[in-house]
Amino acid sequence: MVDVIGVPGVRHDRFAPDRLRGLWEPALRDGLEIATGSEPAPSFALAYYGDLFAQAQTLADAEFGVTKGATEDGQVWPAEDDDVAFLAAAADEVLDGRPALPDAPEWKGVAPVPPVLRPVLRRLTQRFDITVALTFIRSLHQVKVYTQDAPLAASIRAQVRATLQQGCTVVVAHSLGSVVTLEVLATHPELRVDTLVTVGSPLSMRLLNGRLPAAARRTVPPQLRRWVNVYDPADPVAGAGALGRLWPGVHDFEVSNGDDPHSSQRYLAKRATGRAVAQSLGYLPG
Repeated sequence: MVDVIGVPGVRHDRFAPDRLRGLWEPALRDGLEIATGSEPAPSFALAYYGDLFAQAQTLADAEFGVTKGATEDGQVWPAEDDDVAFLAAAADEVLDGRPALPDAPEWKGVAPVPPVLRPVLRRLTQRFDITVALTFIRSLHQVKVYTQDAPLAASIRAQVRATLQQGCTVVVAHSLGSVVTLEVLATHPELRVDTLVTVGSPLSMRLLNGRLPAAARRTVPPQLRRWVNVYDPADPVAGAGALGRLWPGVHDFEVSNGDDPHSSQRYLAKRATGRAVAQSLGYLPG
């Protein structure tokens, strides 16, 4: 049994497990030090599944080709009709009621995405920096792939479940990792976990809620004593808001991650994240 298990999110398939652990563990310790004023060193394990996403993408490229979503710089973007419809609906949720940026850009030249995605990108950049908007498109597309590719999703859940079976006090899950973790805990109540800490989670999107297994919808997994959610309102992936409105009993905390609002490392290093982990491990009362 370990103290903390981390479950990474979207786009982490770019890193090998040791590299990813080398990014997560120091950031988590920073958050603990900020929260406690000391330097605790909990045992840590990583539930890695990036290899499964990388393999799935390679197979898809071989079967279907990538030319439809390719841009001149060689980048490949989601460009099928159902991709665009999903991203447009997700953008509707995060943009609802959000004021436009005072210095929102006027598009000149060609946007750095395929033509079918440019309307979505234009709308997003009225509210978010373009780098953040592009992160949203790539991140939410990976969420969509997970929710509609049943064999891939089953493999990812099995890999995460295998790590969680060793037992832990706290799971810290980022982005898509929070979706995977919720599904695994909800469908496997025998897993021993005291506290779930979600960071940068897209679970606040009603669009995504409809794709969850029935056991995971609006019900906190029974084995959890506490669920803490940390989100940056400027993070479009978590931009639909707090989770407590959908899962009563979740403790929501707002933070600011500056110019990289969806960064897992910045979320992990926040006082709110460190405090939730420290309280569960007994470093702080609560």
